[in-house]
Amino acid sequence: MENLEKPQLLSGPFAYNGEKNIIPESPTGSYLASIQEGFPPITMLPKKQGGVPPEGKDFNGLGNLLSQFYFYVQNGGVYTFEQEVSDKIGGYPQNAILWYFPTNEDPYKVESLIPNNTKNFVTNPEFIDDKNWRRLSSSGGVGQAIGQIIQLACTADYVPEGSVPCNGGEYSKDQFPGLWVNYLTSEPPLLQTCTYEEYEADISAYGQCGKFAVDTTNNKFKVPTLLNKLITDVGNTVPVIGNGNVLALTNGTVTGGITEWDPGSYTGWRISANSAITPGTPVDTTAAGGGFTGKLGLATENSGVIADTTNLTNTIEVRYFVVIASGTINDSQMDWNAWASGLASVLPDQTGQAGKFLSTDGTSASWKKLSEKIINLGTIQGTVSLEENNIYVAQINSSTSFSLPSSVDKTIFNQIKVMAVVSGTPIINWGTTQFFNKTTPEIEAGSYDFYFDYDNLIGDWVCGAIQKGITS
Repeated sequence: MENLEKPQLLSGPFAYNGEKNIIPESPTGSYLASIQEGFPPITMLPKKQGGVPPEGKDFNGLGNLLSQFYFYVQNGGVYTFEQEVSDKIGGYPQNAILWYFPTNEDPYKVESLIPNNTKNFVTNPEFIDDKNWRRLSSSGGVGQAIGQIIQLACTADYVPEGSVPCNGGEYSKDQFPGLWVNYLTSEPPLLQTCTYEEYEADISAYGQCGKFAVDTTNNKFKVPTLLNKLITDVGNTVPVIGNGNVLALTNGTVTGGITEWDPGSYTGWRISANSAITPGTPVDTTAAGGGFTGKLGLATENSGVIADTTNLTNTIEVRYFVVIASGTINDSQMDWNAWASGLASVLPDQTGQAGKFLSTDGTSASWKKLSEKIINLGTIQGTVSLEENNIYVAQINSSTSFSLPSSVDKTIFNQIKVMAVVSGTPIINWGTTQFFNKTTPEIEAGSYDFYFDYDNLIGDWVCGAIQKGITS
């Protein structure tokens, strides 16, 4: 029958405070239950035939075991790859769906593509390669395929996740080993490829090339070059040339002798009167027919050109991207500096944006590997000022007062960590009246981690201290 009634809520697994047996995996050889055997045959015989009744603690243990899973899910638990589970069952089955929690993006689900899947994507994210595991989209469907061309009406500052612009950017095998091995150099290649020479020939002849250029000698490749398209409100579609300021005329070639082209109401568009004009240079408006003072240029030999996009109204520029990564991108899969170089034409200016992007030095478009500096304060005493989102190392042997930032950027998470070695029992002023567990830390000699978290809800820093050392 159909029933979506909410089940009873549990405060803990069954009999979590009661007497119970831990149900073992292998048969016990007695009247006690096991995972493999369940309740043994002797518990099913009448007493007159030597039967022994099941033990109540086995029932409590069985109920506890089974309800652990319900209690885990009730409390919001989800499942990811567990090496212990894989070892016990011989690998995850085909079509199994697990969660992956990358460090540099939101969690997502992955699906096993092979039976007995022992490929641990938690320790080796490169196994999310559309051969062992594949990423599922947030809506539950399959994510974008490697090599897929995406058309988007977007600004130059936007690059879809897992893709790069189709601008001929060059990357290395080390940056994208999965793409290189499984798609570009496999036998046969799964994506359309060509040599660098063939690629450049297409660029020279047509201005674009839809294939990946592969150089197996130097272990590098180029992504396709596809010219962006400009769609006007009258249905004309023209490719953007070069930096986007020059458009090629698409309603036919021009062999010379024409001094003006006026498509309807767009009187700002003018054809070049001279096919020898230098691409991208200012044009004499009189020679060009008047009415335009922008830039003109040649798309191909004997073709006409029209004015730059600033003179057009009600237009949409469609940009092309190619998907080259379906899973998370981490240090083992790519070099962030090379990634930044490949996206140099679309990276936003990060001046004054420290802390707002993946990482930046706040003075230039400098996307780098995310890292935090560790600042050695040496031996400290008296008042010590700490800055948000830094990690400090210090030795403390006398009275110390921490001074915390009075204002922070509340749109991001702010934390301060101090790794301290304490001698004696110095008095420490923590710089705040808010503490974890509402308890002021009591400090004696030893090693500690001091944490200061800024809580936006109470508008203050919250402090706690964790002592470190070998268990006694």
